[in-house]
Amino acid sequence: MLLSKSLRIRINRKAILFFLMMFVIQTPRQISIIESENQVVHLFLIGVELLVYALIFLKWIIRRKLSPTLILSILMYGTIVLSTAINNGSIFNAIRHVIGFVFMVMLIDNEADDIDTLWKACIAYLTIMIIINFITIIMYPEGMSELRTVYTYNGVQRYGQIAWFLTGKNGLGKYILCLLFFKADIDLKQKNRLSLGFYIIAAISYISLIQVWSAASITVVPILLLFILFAKTIVRNKFKLVNVYLLSAVIVFSFIIFVLIGNASIFSRFLTNVLKKRVTFNGRVPIWDASILKILAKPVLGYGYISGDDYRELIGYRAASDSHNYFLTVAIYGGIIAVIFLIVLLIKVLQSIRRIQYTNEGVLLTGFIFSFFLLMLFENTSMKLFWLILCYAYYLGKDRVRLE
Repeated sequence: MLLSKSLRIRINRKAILFFLMMFVIQTPRQISIIESENQVVHLFLIGVELLVYALIFLKWIIRRKLSPTLILSILMYGTIVLSTAINNGSIFNAIRHVIGFVFMVMLIDNEADDIDTLWKACIAYLTIMIIINFITIIMYPEGMSELRTVYTYNGVQRYGQIAWFLTGKNGLGKYILCLLFFKADIDLKQKNRLSLGFYIIAAISYISLIQVWSAASITVVPILLLFILFAKTIVRNKFKLVNVYLLSAVIVFSFIIFVLIGNASIFSRFLTNVLKKRVTFNGRVPIWDASILKILAKPVLGYGYISGDDYRELIGYRAASDSHNYFLTVAIYGGIIAVIFLIVLLIKVLQSIRRIQYTNEGVLLTGFIFSFFLLMLFENTSMKLFWLILCYAYYLGKDRVRLE
């Protein structure tokens, strides 16, 4: 009894530590330390961030666990930092951009044996952030003015996308996808059914998307919800169309059609009548075209990490601080070499998911990966929690092979 109580206290403390880590590693842009003008606060938060990274690194050193996912992520992001140095960019900004991703992968390497505690911390973190964001959307339907994205182009100050507490409308979907996955995964593992809390979270999340009207997120979130709601049915009947390889091929085909060819006319009626978007996806096709031309100009290592006005100046498009496509943005940062490391990492993850395809977790991961990849086609969804789930999928498949 005493041992059980002691164990429960230890786990609770560990969950609290994970919860705080999420705030440090996956901090929203609006409250990040880069935007703090108070130097004392700036230095204090840098210290907290370094402390968290030190804790993760020390545990990783003790465990001596060098997974393929960690190696590939280090190679990918290392390429971006190297490219930044070669192009005389800001090494500090490049490291600040990539370090959280690498340490998120390191965190899952450390905690692969206690994933439920980490998942509960992620659920608590995301639930709090999305509920606060939901409240601010209701209070400020036109956006919170102090969080408006202000940028300068050709010497003229302009206002970009309005934002609320958590993010702007185009960034909300990735948080919701991660939260729905974490909550569904915990519910199905522990209760073999979805809890009332899951439906409440899903309702609040989708109402938020409708209020801000993010067309990409409004489209992809229901896809993940279908996988979640019918997960047990899919497992029981082993539906062949629910295949992570097949759905990945759909993503590749979509990338070729929409991004490389730029042919959205076959979906023009759906885009204009349902999603209220132009056939150019509200200007994304010209951004993709400009990005591809720049990638072809420096294909091997790209241009290094750039953001804001530097990105706009590079691609010559005033309203784009990235390529509105994750894969093109990685190619801009680190060229084909960085993209190759990313593709190899994704292939290893997909192989692992395929090994557990017709389990509840396999179906949830398939739905999550498919939904998130779709979002990546239209947004630069560089979210650190995404890497947490990717590496979790790798470990699940690896454990299945070991058990067999």
